[in-house]
Amino acid sequence: MLIFDLSQFFRHFEDVKNANMKGSLDGKTCVIQGLGNVGYHIAKFLSEEDGVKITAVIEYNGALINDEGN
Repeated sequence: MLIFDLSQFFRHFEDVKNANMKGSLDGKTCVIQGLGNVGYHIAKFLSEEDGVKITAVIEYNGALINDEGN
């Protein structure tokens, strides 16, 4: 699953450095599309394990937005 690849990439600082990037996911923001089984777990892992701020959840019939995150 792509989200696990993303998380693992940013946990290996040498790989991040080799890609001419810096930093981590901690404090970054993202929007989750869909809050079914996959969307729920992506949001959970990103926010709890990587410190990502979820600023919006978009579903087929609407959206929840909180610029402050989580």
